[in-house]
Amino acid sequence: MNLLSRGVRWYIFVAGLAAGSFLFYFTVHPSVQNFSVWPLLSFLAFSLFFEILPLPAADRNPVRVSGILYFAAFLLFGLTPLLWIVFLAVTLSEILQGRVWYRAIFNVSQLILAYSIGGIIYSLLYSPVGSLWSFGNVVSFIVTTSTIFAVSHFLLSGIISLSEHRDFLSVWKGRLEGIFFHLFVNLPIGVLVALIYRLEPGILLVFVFPFAIAHYALRVQNTNRELDKKIRELSLLFEASHYLGTSLSLKRALQVLLDVVERIIPCERAQVFLLNAEDGEVLLSLSASNQPFIAGRELKWKQSEGAILVVPQKGYGMIVDDSIGKRWRAVRAWDPEAMVLLEKLYANQESSMNVPLQLGDRPLGFLEVTSPNRRLYTEEDLKLLSTLANVAAVAIQNAYLYEDTLGFATKDGLTGLYNHRLLQELLDKEVAKASRERFEISFILFDIDHFKKFNDQYGHRTGDLILKEIARIAEKCIREGDIVARYGGEEFGIILPHTSKAMALEVAERLRKSVENADFAFLPQVGRVTISLGIACLPHDAGDKPSLIEAADSALYFAKSLGRNQVISFTRKIKARSERERILGVERLQSFLMLKIARMLANFLDVREGGSPGRTVKVATWVTKVAKKMKVPLEEISVVRIAALLHDLGKIAVGKKLLRKRGPLSQEERDAVRLHPEIGGTLVGQFPIFQRVSAIIAQHQEHYDGKGYPVGLSGSDIHLGARIISVVDAYFSMLEDHAFRKAFSLEKAKAELEKGSGTQFDPDVVKVFLELLNDEVREKVSP
Repeated sequence: MNLLSRGVRWYIFVAGLAAGSFLFYFTVHPSVQNFSVWPLLSFLAFSLFFEILPLPAADRNPVRVSGILYFAAFLLFGLTPLLWIVFLAVTLSEILQGRVWYRAIFNVSQLILAYSIGGIIYSLLYSPVGSLWSFGNVVSFIVTTSTIFAVSHFLLSGIISLSEHRDFLSVWKGRLEGIFFHLFVNLPIGVLVALIYRLEPGILLVFVFPFAIAHYALRVQNTNRELDKKIRELSLLFEASHYLGTSLSLKRALQVLLDVVERIIPCERAQVFLLNAEDGEVLLSLSASNQPFIAGRELKWKQSEGAILVVPQKGYGMIVDDSIGKRWRAVRAWDPEAMVLLEKLYANQESSMNVPLQLGDRPLGFLEVTSPNRRLYTEEDLKLLSTLANVAAVAIQNAYLYEDTLGFATKDGLTGLYNHRLLQELLDKEVAKASRERFEISFILFDIDHFKKFNDQYGHRTGDLILKEIARIAEKCIREGDIVARYGGEEFGIILPHTSKAMALEVAERLRKSVENADFAFLPQVGRVTISLGIACLPHDAGDKPSLIEAADSALYFAKSLGRNQVISFTRKIKARSERERILGVERLQSFLMLKIARMLANFLDVREGGSPGRTVKVATWVTKVAKKMKVPLEEISVVRIAALLHDLGKIAVGKKLLRKRGPLSQEERDAVRLHPEIGGTLVGQFPIFQRVSAIIAQHQEHYDGKGYPVGLSGSDIHLGARIISVVDAYFSMLEDHAFRKAFSLEKAKAELEKGSGTQFDPDVVKVFLELLNDEVREKVSP
């Protein structure tokens, strides 16, 4: 409202005119009587005091209790004196606090209008014949205060929606919490003050003392809270300074920066943009973000385009309270895909802070935080973020210098060949060139056979000598224009531009024979040294660099599996075999890890519920037996077993005291416990490897007759695994002592299962489970 629009000006003018009309009308109305001036002056003085000194409140606007005195004055003196008290108290407080004139006019006007309309309604509803506490008069009090609140907040919501271009209903709903303060604080205390004032006018002075104490106590409390906040912020800044100062990796430094920002500044999104001048243009790189779908994206536009460049170019931070996406639409020359990503990134963002990342006069970029809440950030937040950005700028500059230094180290220190980093860069360039100019490029990956044996038997010094000799031989065997580099460890890579697979085979075979026939004079007792080689060619075996390397690596792996000391060229058959072995290996590892994690969590939940580790594992073992007996597919049995181990995971959200409570549970407590299947299924479903398990966990408390929870599924609609877990878990639960009952005997537990067969439990599952239990008993008693 700093720049008044025409609509806002008219709104204030109409409100002021209406308020003045009400004040004039009730002042000259013939029903107005003469009142003693001193009581009115006392109420005016104390109302002014409460207007100037509201009660401080944490994380919200200060609470003004002047409404208590306004309502008391209304009950004691009537509507006209009240309006003049409101008019003078609010006007003087606005002047003493240095408010701008239009704000003072509006605040006075909306209060006069609210109390005028409320007073009219009160005069229509109040019955002087009945008791003050009669039902009709109490209703009139409540309706009056509700009307005062409704009119006041209607006017406030109107001016906010006009000045900030926001939807009126959303503003109105956001302010509804004030009605409780008016009804439960202003109304009862105002009535109480009026009643006591009639007996003793000095009550106002007594009323001020607790208010003053509360005011300064809350100020002290808020001050302490602010000090705690500052201490926490300083601690986080110190922590950030430490990690940023010791991090030479740009990626790591930016991640630390975002982590600290999210802990200090309330935000939904945080991102770092880095700038780099290239040929008269500015390259804007979204180098770090907590939104992974856009992180690392590079965007270009001219220096003169885009309001977003104001921050790094001018070197000062700014707070934006507007739809942030509008600023990006001013930027031209972006590719359509980038625009889609940016609109997605800034959807529903209403507040942002942007601070420069700069070292001296050199702009490095800027740091930005955004939020969907309007008017969220303050100048204090901007200063804090600027301080953090200054620390981060030094770390970013150090990371740049470190990466520049690494750029000089393009050679492997041991062999003198190009290192892995340069090999990757050169292969990038050659693959891009080959794709653009449509020529073949081959890649050879080879390593030394049984190299670990040399290191173990003769030491790493001998191993280093072997690596040096292999590098010397490789340099002699390649052609002019080929590139050989140490790929890592005992592995080497060779880039062969303009080379078909057949020509690459010749180079590889020549290298293999040269190594095999070489005289390693420093290894008289070792015999010969051999190498295995894998070859892949672009575009026949791969379409890009990663797949080219992967194909060569698969061929190398195949060569070693066939006995080593040979050259293998990549084929589709090798690819299929490699993928099959990789998938089987991953699946075995994944199944093993899932089982380990599930067992660990099961034991933890057993102990937390007051039992001993191993109870849930026993349930899972019997669930597996039942599933096998019912001829469940082997792959599905593994899923059901893990579900049995994790079926009570949702109880982690239930308090430990509630799980161990003695005696019956209340309805509220039962409802809390009944949430655990749904919570457990949701928690497990967050992890991709547990996706198939989550549905079983969520259904394990469903009953066969449809009277279970959380959904009320029935019959075959319930997953078979959940039906099995329900039976087995119930049986072993009955065999244990609980806080609310003693353990059942084996026979009684079986009888309970049979009793619940067809209602709570699946009869087929009960039948199979009891058969297995009886078989186990017979095995134990047989000779």
